[in-house]
Amino acid sequence: MRGAGGINAGENVSRQEVAEALDRVEKRFQESVSERFSAQLLAIGALRAMIGDTDALLERVLDRLEMLADSPDGDEALAKTARSG
Repeated sequence: MRGAGGINAGENVSRQEVAEALDRVEKRFQESVSERFSAQLLAIGALRAMIGDTDALLERVLDRLEMLADSPDGDEALAKTARSG
């Protein structure tokens, strides 16, 4: 029965062959980890952008509510805004 790297079961394996096999496994593992980190960094960037947009929108809404509340007919304007939204 042939195993990984074309070595027969029960066949002696040199240190060099073991080292090469470990190097291949390590390289695949590092590439996989790197890909996952890259994907996570993209997701974090997108989340930060969404949070920034949400903060800006919330600030605009709060500013508008303050302007409405401070206007002479503020209570009436706020009531209309609440009914229309």
